[in-house]
Amino acid sequence: PKVMVPMAGSGLVGQAKVGGRDCGIMFHYTHGMIFNPEPVRSRIDGDFVLTLTGSLEVPEDMVVKVFHAGGGVSHDVNTLFVDGEAVSSVGDDRSKHAVDELELTAGVHTVRWQMTGGTFRNNLLKFVDPETDDLIPLRFVTEEVPDDPIREFVRVGTDKRGWPIPADW
Repeated sequence: PKVMVPMAGSGLVGQAKVGGRDCGIMFHYTHGMIFNPEPVRSRIDGDFVLTLTGSLEVPEDMVVKVFHAGGGVSHDVNTLFVDGEAVSSVGDDRSKHAVDELELTAGVHTVRWQMTGGTFRNNLLKFVDPETDDLIPLRFVTEEVPDDPIREFVRVGTDKRGWPIPADW
């Protein structure tokens, strides 16, 4: 059956690949929320790569504070890219969380969040204005129709806390 996939919205979207092939499930991450592993783990068995993409809409030239946490202990690594440049990588045998400050110009910046899954634990990504602590708009547009049909569109994002998210985040 054909699944309706939003053409645009808030947050990030992307498909998981298992063995290099799309699994037919598109995930939608709600910006600033905890990405609980259950929606992925209940649908995908084994190792995978999930790449979520979107655009960060920076209202003026500013320093943007980036909170990034996740990964696990068995080849689980999350890597964040902004405008094609690696910002931070967390998980596996490295730190499980990072806080970075990026000097960004006003305008739209591409975001790619790549997560690999072995054990796959809680994950978090948020971009904030350090002066107000407000989230900076993060949006997606689905411009391309995948070669393989989308079987399911899954929204992820919860307030549930847990390792490796620091309590003060």
